[in-house]
Amino acid sequence: MEQSVRAKKGSDELEIKKDLWGNPVRTSSDLCLSHINSYYEQVLVYGPHRGVILRAVEADSTCVLSNALAATQMLSIDNVEKQQDRAASFVAAAKQHSVNAATAYESLILDAVTALTEGRMKDAVALHVEVLNRFPNDIVSLKRAQTLCFYMGRPDQMLKIALQVLPANRDTAYMHGLLAFSLLEVGRYDEAETAARRALTIENQDIWAQHALCHVLQYKCQFKEAIWFMAENCSSWSICGSFMYSHNWWHLAVCLLEQGCSSASKMVIQIYDTHIWYRFMKGIKVSPQVFINALGLLLRLNLHGFSMCLESRLADLARRLTDESTWHREWLLDLLAIWALSQSSCLGKANALLKSLNCRVDALEASQEVLNSILLLAEALYEYGMENYKAVCDLLGPSFNVSQLKMIGASAEQLDVFDELWCISSLHAGYNVQAIQIANHRVKERSGVPFIWRILEEAYKREGKAVDAQHAAEKAQWLEAFSET
Repeated sequence: MEQSVRAKKGSDELEIKKDLWGNPVRTSSDLCLSHINSYYEQVLVYGPHRGVILRAVEADSTCVLSNALAATQMLSIDNVEKQQDRAASFVAAAKQHSVNAATAYESLILDAVTALTEGRMKDAVALHVEVLNRFPNDIVSLKRAQTLCFYMGRPDQMLKIALQVLPANRDTAYMHGLLAFSLLEVGRYDEAETAARRALTIENQDIWAQHALCHVLQYKCQFKEAIWFMAENCSSWSICGSFMYSHNWWHLAVCLLEQGCSSASKMVIQIYDTHIWYRFMKGIKVSPQVFINALGLLLRLNLHGFSMCLESRLADLARRLTDESTWHREWLLDLLAIWALSQSSCLGKANALLKSLNCRVDALEASQEVLNSILLLAEALYEYGMENYKAVCDLLGPSFNVSQLKMIGASAEQLDVFDELWCISSLHAGYNVQAIQIANHRVKERSGVPFIWRILEEAYKREGKAVDAQHAAEKAQWLEAFSET
């Protein structure tokens, strides 16, 4: 039940209500508070109706919290178009009304959101941490802080913030799903699995926890369990917006592809057509995250040798990507778009995007070594699209390390495709020893992926190592046979 108190400030009577987390909000409108609470729920379930926060502003334009949260919605990662000007106007309104009206909670939120809208990411994270120090039950601020850390390539900080508020939220829905993702991003997979399963005992339709558990099972090569789990839960994704809906289907498709069953490509293409791209392509504007899921899946299909079913689908995507308004919305999208444009012979646009990316990369807060690695990967993707495999290998070099590129806004699973590209390019270029080294490194971590064993088999054959090739072939055959049972 909503609680409220009245406080006097001069001649004005200020009404303080409590939001979903029990935090104090100044508003005279029950409807405004209801819309704020609905917004919280939409954020946590990745719902399509987060615009409800704008209705909160309509219900009470003087509410500091509703204006601050509306600003964050304008900048959310899966907005079709981020609206910096509108975000700034909401912040200005919040500041105007905060002078006499804001609660301590609202003031802290406003400071954090102001830093976010001004592009001061480190400050925004620090200010969100301060919010959580004072108001640890604010799970939406935890989610926002973790998202910022993710895009800064700081999974360690994601985990630190989650652990900070865990004692106050051990029985709170969505807490353990947020903890699980941060654990898996720092490689603590067993703990991540425990946290994800704990989340699902509290709320079995916690979509982020489902996603985290699939990550863990996929990493452990428990593909059958991952596929069964995601297929069992896919009906719950209908409440999601385009990002989470297409992303969870992307995970299911990648599990099918990595499992290596004979019908994998057919099932993956069906998922692509039904749930990832053609479900959303009729819209005038497409979410950057949908592009990322679609392109990432087509690149994996290409690497696995299923190019025959990609041409028309990739051409459809490339036509969209020639529109420069789709550029520079996500770093990962830009990288994948360079490949798609190059692969589709849109070389002029691919070159233009590559040059533009070179000018933009300095905006990332990273070492020069990391910035150079991002640009080299961009050039390598361009060359891979033109099947210049030796150029790919020469650009990436023998010590390419994809794990240092997390600040492009990619999970370990999304970055994994670039390791595969490096390995496949090495094989095609005749750098067999390098392909063997890369593949052996991969099987040490994930020995249950038959595709990697097939690469090893071919590379060993080319090097005249018949015994090693036979061992790799037998391992691949066993895994492929297991996937069919």
